[in-house]
Amino acid sequence: MTTPTTPNTTARLIPALMLGGAALLLTACNSAERAPASGAAAWQGPPRVTGSAIVALSDADLRSGAFYDGRLFGDDHDAERAADALTLVRFPLPDPTDRSAMADVAQIGVTNSVLGPPRAAAMDARGRFVLVLETRGSAGPDAYTMGDLPPGGTLTLVDTTSPFEGGTDPLERGLRIRAAIDVGPGTSSVALHPEGAVAAIAGPGSLETLFVRITDTGIEPVGRYRLAGLPRGDLAKPATIAFDPTGRRLAVTALGADMVSFYEFHDDGVTIQLRPWGAPLFVGNFPYTGEWTPDGRHFITSDLRWGDHDAPNIIGAPDGRLSIVRVSGDSGEDAVHERVAIVDVGVSPEGLVVHPAGDLIVTGNIGRSFFPEDHPDRTDGGSLTLVSLDRSSGRAEVIGEYPTGVAPQGLAFDVTGDHLLVTDFDSGDVQVWRVRRGRDTALVFTGMVVHVGEGAHWVNVLP
Repeated sequence: MTTPTTPNTTARLIPALMLGGAALLLTACNSAERAPASGAAAWQGPPRVTGSAIVALSDADLRSGAFYDGRLFGDDHDAERAADALTLVRFPLPDPTDRSAMADVAQIGVTNSVLGPPRAAAMDARGRFVLVLETRGSAGPDAYTMGDLPPGGTLTLVDTTSPFEGGTDPLERGLRIRAAIDVGPGTSSVALHPEGAVAAIAGPGSLETLFVRITDTGIEPVGRYRLAGLPRGDLAKPATIAFDPTGRRLAVTALGADMVSFYEFHDDGVTIQLRPWGAPLFVGNFPYTGEWTPDGRHFITSDLRWGDHDAPNIIGAPDGRLSIVRVSGDSGEDAVHERVAIVDVGVSPEGLVVHPAGDLIVTGNIGRSFFPEDHPDRTDGGSLTLVSLDRSSGRAEVIGEYPTGVAPQGLAFDVTGDHLLVTDFDSGDVQVWRVRRGRDTALVFTGMVVHVGEGAHWVNVLP
């Protein structure tokens, strides 16, 4: 593992709004005048991120310190609060050192929550819409602790077909809420079928998934389906749900049971069938986040090792791990899946993303960035772990670890895989990193950060 390096925040792009706030200009930080830290690139202008826009979710209902003491806003309960939002920032990004430049932004208020796996939203592969799952409700004026947050359960469909149409006010542009339905409390994540017509929601029952159809008129519930094969009772609880690239397979990670379970998915347009695909497989403790490789050969779980899912030990968490599962080439209940690799990564690796080429994995490690400032074990931020993956065997090896912002749950590669977007929860920024290839493969911070709103926790790239 390489020695961690501190990112050099060379330039900070502040979009021309914050929800409910005044317009802000594109600016550069004083740090633009500093020499770059080791491992960070000197400022060479804005990175050429591929795609059409950054898409980011912000949860304004708490600050990261709440994960330590449960207090939503710490000592600042009476401070003015922002609003939950979905924000889009158009590419190409302007140069923040040009003080007259402004970002091209669209934004809409959408209730959402950082609580739960960083799979609270799913974007259509063609960029037509974003589904946002509210795992916990918004904090009211009398909400002081996490326990005061309502259970949530709203699924919102946001139209992103023409997000930047309209005038200059980011709140009055082309983003539209097409539909919002109540899917019930206790949900944890949402996954969208590759064709974009069906979505799966983990929960709301202890071992259920809810399927909905995305139509021209909105969202239509199909029904709840039992997740067969997993232990019953209070032992297991679904965390991440994910379709494979073909849309014919579904994976579900189960907290408590420390398993991943696979299913065959059949949809004739009227009826959905969910059948066990092999037996559930043990992975590491607390398999919070899961991700398929682009070829569908492997499924990767991010094992936080927090212990009991009913009383997770996030404060005393050890280094997390990745489990690499090679899925069977057979079908039906007799299929046999195998965990072929285990890799130690950083502390509390909630963020997880696989490179479009399938040969790199990145975890976003929360670390102890949410500890109080005077705590001796506090880290200044989280970190990113870069892992190489053999696409055939599933063998994996850590390449390096890189310090980043607070609670970097949201990770996304751009369309070509040349850049990585990383959320910083407390600052509300999205950092832009470059993927350096060759004999010295590494993640290199470009110096570019884009402000999208306090509580940034999910990010993607509009194609």
